[in-house]
Amino acid sequence: MLKVRCGPYAALEQAFLRQLDSLQKDDPFTPIAVVAPSRRMAERLERLAAGRPRLAVRFHTFHSLALQLVREDGQESRKLVGDPLLFDRLVDSLLGSGPRPKGLASSYRSTLKDLIDAGVEPRAGELVDEGLLSGKEEAERLRGLLDLLARYEKSLEQLGVLTPAGLVRRAAELAPKSAALGRFKALLYYGFYDLVGLQAEFFEAVAGEFPVTLYFPYRKGHPAYAFADRFFETKLHQGGTVPEPVEAPAEPLGDALFVPGRSAKAPEGFLRFLTASGASDEAWRVAKEILRLVEEEGVLPSEIGVVARALDPYRSALADAFRASAVPFHMSAEEPLLKRPAARACWTLLALARREFPALSVLDLTASPFFKLPPGASAGRWSALVRRLRIHRGWLQWEGRLPGEDAALWTLLKELKAELEPKGRRSWGEWAEYAAALLDRRFDAGGDEAFKAVLDELCSLEVLDLLGGKPEFPEFLEALDDRLHSAGLPVTDEPNQGVSVLDAMEARGSSFRVLFLVGLKQGLFPRVIREDPLLRDRARKALRDAGGYWIGQKKDGYDEEKLLFHLLVSSARERLYCCWPRSDEEGRSQVPSIYLFDLFRAAGLDPKRLALREDVPRQPERRLCSNALAPYLTPREASLAAALAGADPWSLHKALGWEAGALKALREGALELDRYGAPGPKDGVVGPLAEHLAWLKGHGLSPSTLENLAACPFRYLASKVLKLAEPEEPCEASKVDPARAGTLYHEALEAFYRHPKAKGDVRAAVDASFGKLDWRAMGLYPLLWEFEKERMARALEAFLRWDLAEQAQSGFVPELFEQGLDGKLEVALPKALEGMRFHGRADRLDSDGKSFRVVDYKRTAKSKKLAKRVSEGEALQPPVYLELAAQRKEFAGQAQGGAVFYPVESFLEEPEPDPYTAQDHAALRKAVLERIGALLKAVAEGRFVIKPQEGEQGYCDWCPFPAVCRKNHAMTLVRARRAP
Repeated sequence: MLKVRCGPYAALEQAFLRQLDSLQKDDPFTPIAVVAPSRRMAERLERLAAGRPRLAVRFHTFHSLALQLVREDGQESRKLVGDPLLFDRLVDSLLGSGPRPKGLASSYRSTLKDLIDAGVEPRAGELVDEGLLSGKEEAERLRGLLDLLARYEKSLEQLGVLTPAGLVRRAAELAPKSAALGRFKALLYYGFYDLVGLQAEFFEAVAGEFPVTLYFPYRKGHPAYAFADRFFETKLHQGGTVPEPVEAPAEPLGDALFVPGRSAKAPEGFLRFLTASGASDEAWRVAKEILRLVEEEGVLPSEIGVVARALDPYRSALADAFRASAVPFHMSAEEPLLKRPAARACWTLLALARREFPALSVLDLTASPFFKLPPGASAGRWSALVRRLRIHRGWLQWEGRLPGEDAALWTLLKELKAELEPKGRRSWGEWAEYAAALLDRRFDAGGDEAFKAVLDELCSLEVLDLLGGKPEFPEFLEALDDRLHSAGLPVTDEPNQGVSVLDAMEARGSSFRVLFLVGLKQGLFPRVIREDPLLRDRARKALRDAGGYWIGQKKDGYDEEKLLFHLLVSSARERLYCCWPRSDEEGRSQVPSIYLFDLFRAAGLDPKRLALREDVPRQPERRLCSNALAPYLTPREASLAAALAGADPWSLHKALGWEAGALKALREGALELDRYGAPGPKDGVVGPLAEHLAWLKGHGLSPSTLENLAACPFRYLASKVLKLAEPEEPCEASKVDPARAGTLYHEALEAFYRHPKAKGDVRAAVDASFGKLDWRAMGLYPLLWEFEKERMARALEAFLRWDLAEQAQSGFVPELFEQGLDGKLEVALPKALEGMRFHGRADRLDSDGKSFRVVDYKRTAKSKKLAKRVSEGEALQPPVYLELAAQRKEFAGQAQGGAVFYPVESFLEEPEPDPYTAQDHAALRKAVLERIGALLKAVAEGRFVIKPQEGEQGYCDWCPFPAVCRKNHAMTLVRARRAP
């Protein structure tokens, strides 16, 4: 009772409509069922049949038809569930309790689905025992997989769960005696070119008892249809059925595609080729071409298709380009739910505790417009406070540093901690209700689409109650994490309106007046096919050939890729645009799809001489200044094009109601930044700053400020002149804050040397200094703080023992600690700074009665020696402190004995004092003072040009102002190198 009609989709459509008309010619209410492989194809057939009285025609997919049969029977007590998360967790429970990768259960579930869809039963293990596979290891792997399949299906049965595959299997059993199927005069199956095993059984069960016509997209002997060969030969000739070819119009290009040695001339103007740099430029050019087609050639948006093999790499680029250019479109793909701010804020809140309250997440949450702040609270003030306290993550950091600083924030965090760490076990449904109530309480986003979607995803987790058991809240959040990261929202609201943006699978069977194929590059179309490591192709082939199960091999996917490409090429009626990225967004070269070259061959084209190829320029000025595209530019693009072309864009700005004055200033500023020549005001050459110089003369300069000025004058401008705040880097809970560690060393050393009695028991003195410190105040975990405290104490003890021995040998003894220094230097100061003083604070000043030395404590050692850094102008503290200390009365008549840096932690292994000797100072003193004079002259003249120092030891690595200095801007660097 099966009739098979085969041919290309375009011919099948007409044959399908003719048969539909014929079946209802005498009675327009003749009941007919139409079954398609996808909902989209069923809707397309329904639209094709529109305009005729089709009240008695029912359009189904395999799933919906199976569901109707099972519901009609009324005997199925199991609950239909298609949620992959439930199946993943069930498989995970069957894999045992040992450690395994997070995605392993999902991989097993996918393989089990292939076996179940193919109708493979656990008893297929008997075939393995009979030598189905020759390789012992592969046979054992398959046997283990079939054992897992048996336990999986048994568990589903015990849980009372009916899977979609189980639904189809049950429908196949019911089909021969179905009253619902018997009411149809005919069943028209349309558009599938392959079926999995259970679908094939369902189809055969229906075709064996009822009048069925199959419209099968297939051209016998054509290489592009090789993927459908096996199904055609094996399944469609049973019972004496002879497939009937449908008369189809000539299709020269399709006839030649993938046929070696054959070519055909494509219709005039049919083929166009576009290349661009990256998906964004590709999408931009497609959008402009669509506007041109609509405006100049009268093509309706609904007659245009844009298709990629997979939409994910192009989803955002196409949506952004079409919206910017006002191209009406509908897209089947969804955008990630967590891309929406409200959804992201919800997950940020729920995940705070499991992520140990990261400071950035807390600040993002409190800055969200959806989050309910306590009365009088300020997210901006909280952000500044958290950065000042250098909180990174971990409840202990919050607990140790925040109390006493801001009561409202601390109260909020304590409340959130209690809400996000509930005790006990509850059902999945109860946890979903708890989380939903928490979100409702903390957010004001009831009308937001994404917020509603999050609540829906929470409710969907109730299905996991079928598995039994009551999870704790962290386990619930783990499942919610998987759910939210896989959830999506529609990109467009109106289906089937405007340009169709589809992936290749959804576009099967469609027809377009104009089609754009985007993303034609290797790795995307054709996609990369990989074997299933759990069920390799050799095992699949054995199950299919020897076992009789209708299961496909993964490598057959390459044949399907060819078929999809051929179907897409054939779906364009008047014009086909083939688009590919010649490079990605970063400029890396991309390889065009191999299918393009077969298309070139089939069309008789030389790929090196494509007259109809357009290379979309990467540079905005070349891309936007095309006369052909000028009418289709957005106002912003038109403004930019006018500015780049040297035209006057201000009249356009005025007509659009833009703030022309501000735009003009911005344009002039941009031109200034890109000019050649000497540095100017935007490079830091600002001229004398009288107010700042007066302030500087009154306050003086410290050596650290001089060092920053020498390293990069622009940092001095940002910090001291513009008064930009230097952001504090947060400190991780896994290590001691370096600044805090340095302070601890200084305090301990000062306390030690101020109490001479302590020298009798060095370790006791060190323990006394550290004993009062609490892990909460340090923001570390208790055990970690104990470890760090012991390490730092051992470093101090090692240093002090060495230092005491060195003092005994050299005769130098500490005289002054944390001593403020102030005075003048023998520097030729500019007139505006005459009389300016210098100041600083020395860690320690030693004396032997004849000379004095400057001692500075450091945490770790530098790779470059101190004397070398002084000679290169990197370290100015030692010479300046020596000059200032010489002016103190305590050292009157004493010689300058040099300076030394003590990196305390290096003494744990090998002492590394870093000296700047009296001889070094005598040799370098004049040059140092001249360098300081030159720096101050530049300050007086207002010259603060950047001096980038990239690399591992470069100054730029720890500069707090990388976002404002433009060190990566080419022309800024060119001008900076020309600075005196």
